[in-house]
Amino acid sequence: MPLVQDPSGAPHYRLLWDSARDSTAPLAPLLMAAALAAAARERLAWRAWRGGGVRLDGFSWVPAVGAVLVALAAAALQAEKRALADPAARRTVEGTITGLWHDVTSTTDANHKVRRTFWEGFAVGGVDFVYEDTEDNYWRNHAAQGGPLGDGARVRLQYVERAADGRTRRHIVRVERAE
Repeated sequence: MPLVQDPSGAPHYRLLWDSARDSTAPLAPLLMAAALAAAARERLAWRAWRGGGVRLDGFSWVPAVGAVLVALAAAALQAEKRALADPAARRTVEGTITGLWHDVTSTTDANHKVRRTFWEGFAVGGVDFVYEDTEDNYWRNHAAQGGPLGDGARVRLQYVERAADGRTRRHIVRVERAE
């Protein structure tokens, strides 16, 4: 299928994903903190309803700590989204996806629980991308599970570079595919 082009000859791109609009990470810590605060509040309310009053004991501090954790997680999520939305922090690459690969690694913890991590990588315009299936603010394609991008797809990607563990990783924050 030929690419749809505008009058200038440039391909037309359709937005597939943008971290500022589509990301929900780190949702899990936020939900856990909210659940902890709600459970502690309900326990205190139940105690007051039974006529025991609300005494300050070893459990009374939990709603306050839960509320603080919820606020911190929400603030971290919003700060990360604002940072990723900053056009000055983003780089853009355009081209065809080449060298798409997949891998699965397994690790076993002290309780003999196996954790599988799905990895994927590819290159666009000479820029390499590698990512795993963690919950975060970045793109996770998973072509092996039917993701929308595969070898040969023409894309325009925006990404940020972040240093961690002594190396720089490129995190995709916006994905557009040529139609």
